[in-house]
Amino acid sequence: MPKKYDVEFKARAARLVRDDLDDRVAAFATMRAHTWVVCRGSLGRQAEQVAEDLAYLVAHVAACADGVLSGSPAGARWVAASRTWTTIT
Repeated sequence: MPKKYDVEFKARAARLVRDDLDDRVAAFATMRAHTWVVCRGSLGRQAEQVAEDLAYLVAHVAACADGVLSGSPAGARWVAASRTWTTIT
């Protein structure tokens, strides 16, 4: 029996419109760009490990989420180095 939150997540994912999601993600990156710069600046040398451009980072997070929201096949895994989903055979 599916858990209540599984059913709700699937219902919400089914209502998502790709263009709308892209617009919202882009708007978030634009609105929070200054905050990202300030936060990154407070990290000192550790900032070298964090993306400079928030839009770049958000785009890659969205690429990962796309696979999840589109119902990636069982056994698929995210390959961070290439930023793609792959199926293990």
